[in-house]
Amino acid sequence: MSHGDILITQVEGGSTGAKQTAMSLAPLTSQRTLQRLTTPVTRPSVDKSAPDPLQFNDPWAPAGNVVTSSQLANIESQVEKRVMAQVQPAIQQALHFRDDAEMIPAVDDRVTQLEPQIKQINDNMMKSTQSFQAFQQQQMQQNQALTHQISSVKQQVDSQHHSVQNMLDCKMEDQMSRIEALLVKRMKVHE
Repeated sequence: MSHGDILITQVEGGSTGAKQTAMSLAPLTSQRTLQRLTTPVTRPSVDKSAPDPLQFNDPWAPAGNVVTSSQLANIESQVEKRVMAQVQPAIQQALHFRDDAEMIPAVDDRVTQLEPQIKQINDNMMKSTQSFQAFQQQQMQQNQALTHQISSVKQQVDSQHHSVQNMLDCKMEDQMSRIEALLVKRMKVHE
């Protein structure tokens, strides 16, 4: 609930007269609010002789009109007829489209022109596939030959590496034995 600001203050009293007491008890507010507070509330009068409307139109009373099964069947058949009348054209149209439609002669001419072109495209695609397969086979053979050549070169390099290593080892041993002989000879000379 929203309302304006309310200010409550203590009234300083001096005289105790009746007028002062009435003034001190009266609310401090606008003149309009005071008029509304002082006028008596009028309530609409209720005619006690008139019947209560809920006695005749009771929303909780049991239904007075009960539908029989024959009436229900009649309503159902009417609804079914209306629905079928609306749905039947759509069903007929769907069945009509289900059948093959005849080709228009102009479309047939275009189809006959397209058939050789499609055959030529298929032939070109088959030739391209065959040439690609031949290229792939040739490439695989070249890869195998290259792999064989690489392995033979590797074997040659390995054997040359071993022979060079053996030759270096022999030369080093020969040089070491000569150096040792020179050192032994020099030690004998200095003695």
